[in-house]
Amino acid sequence: MIPSQYLRSLGVVVFIILAVVWVLPAAAAPVCGESYREPAKGQFLVAARKMSDPRFEGTVILLLEHNKKRGTLGVIINKNTDVALTQALPKVPGLAQWKETISYGGPVALNVVIFLSRHSTPLPESGHVLDDVYSSASRVTLAKLFEENQDTTTLRLFFGHSGWAAGQLDMELERGDWHLISADPSQIFADDRSKLWPQLIDCASPRGIQANLNWSFLEVGAL
Repeated sequence: MIPSQYLRSLGVVVFIILAVVWVLPAAAAPVCGESYREPAKGQFLVAARKMSDPRFEGTVILLLEHNKKRGTLGVIINKNTDVALTQALPKVPGLAQWKETISYGGPVALNVVIFLSRHSTPLPESGHVLDDVYSSASRVTLAKLFEENQDTTTLRLFFGHSGWAAGQLDMELERGDWHLISADPSQIFADDRSKLWPQLIDCASPRGIQANLNWSFLEVGAL
C-alpha cells in the first residue's frame, strides 16, 4: 500500500506540471489574426508545413481577388529579391532616388509588375484589397505615385503573381496545403517580411506542449 503522504506529494507535482503545460504556450504564443474556412480577398494564404509544391514552400500570399467563377489571384509578400526597381522598371520615371528592391509575387506572368499601396483615397485603375490597401498593375498609376513622392514605407512592388483556376484553391485548402488568416497592413508593409511565415504558421498550426497524462493516475494522486 502506497503511503497517503507520498500520494499527496505526487498530486502536487502533477498539478505543477499541468500549470506549466497550460501557461507556457500561452505566454509564448504570437499575436494571431482570425482564421477562416472560405477564401476571400484581403486574407493571408499561409503555406502549410507539409506544402509539397517547392514554389510555395514557406510562403505567405495576400489574396487580391477570389471569385468562384474566375478563380483566385494573389501575390507572395515574403519573398524579396536583390533586383532594384530601376532595373526592373527602367522606363518608369522618378525611380532614381528609390533604394528599394522588387519582390517575387509568384510564378505566373513574371513580366507583369503588380504593386500594393496604402492610400487614404482610391487610386485610379486599382482594386481595393483591405482597409487602406489597394492593388494595381497600371504603369500610369505607378508613375503618378512616384511623381508624388509616395512614401517608400507604403508601397510594395512585385513581379509575377500567384493564380488558381476556379475551384483549384478550394481543392488545395481541403487537402490541407494552406491556412487562411486575416491580413494586417502593418505586416504587408513591414520592412522585414522574411520572418512572417514562421510567425503565421505558428498561429495557424501551433506546435505547443501537449500533455499526454493518465487521468486515473491523477485520481489516485489526489487521495
